[in-house]
Amino acid sequence: FFTRLTVLSCTPTIIATSILFGTLFDRIRLYAAAYSVPGIGDPTVDKHELHTLPVANLPDVADIFIILGAIGGAILVYLLGTRLIPVVSIWEQKELLLYKVHKPFHRTEVMVLGKKD
Repeated sequence: FFTRLTVLSCTPTIIATSILFGTLFDRIRLYAAAYSVPGIGDPTVDKHELHTLPVANLPDVADIFIILGAIGGAILVYLLGTRLIPVVSIWEQKELLLYKVHKPFHRTEVMVLGKKD
C-alpha cells in the first residue's frame, strides 16, 4: 500500500519534469536550427533565400556543461530552499499524531485515522 501511495504522489512531479525537459529539448532544436543559417546579424546577406541546407551547429562540451549546470543550479536552489522552509508542514505532522490510533482488528493491529472517540 505504501509503495503504491508513494508512486501516485510522485506521478505529477515526474510528468511535470518530463514536460520541462521536453520543452527544453524543443527549444534547443529550434534555436540550433535558427542559428545555423549563415549571415545572422549581417544586414547585407539575404536570409529569405536558402540554396543549400546548412550544417547544424551541434553543441560542444561547453554547451552541454552549461545545460547541466543550469539544471544542477535549479536543483541546488530548490534544496537550499527546503532547508529554510520544510516541504512537509510540521503542523500537518502534529495533526497526524493527534488523529492516529492503533486498534486491534482480528489477529493484527491496524492504524485508524480520525478523531478519537
